[in-house]
Amino acid sequence: MNEPWYILTSLDNVEEVIKVYQQRMGIEIMFKDYKKGGYNIEESKANEQRLTSLLLLIAIGYTNQTLKGKIIKVKGMQKYIGRVTEKRRKIKRNSDFCLGLYGELWINNYDN
Repeated sequence: MNEPWYILTSLDNVEEVIKVYQQRMGIEIMFKDYKKGGYNIEESKANEQRLTSLLLLIAIGYTNQTLKGKIIKVKGMQKYIGRVTEKRRKIKRNSDFCLGLYGELWINNYDN
């Protein structure tokens, strides 16, 4: 069902609003990956200093795995890694991070 979206903004340009909102959706995917989608950061129970160090390490690891996922996409291997498309699914199933994190395992175990 196509329903209109109402976005309140102080921006005047519609194209700029769409660009900013698209960036927000990318951030939402990253938050999911940081939470239950990969690193499970809520369960760390770290103090402020350790959490800061943990977030720095996670940012490095997240960047590394996301770049690996992009390489998997460029090489065209994504279609071999899990369900790429599903009926009625509008949001992609696997983020670039998820492809990078689990992709090598999926590809290596594809024959099994």
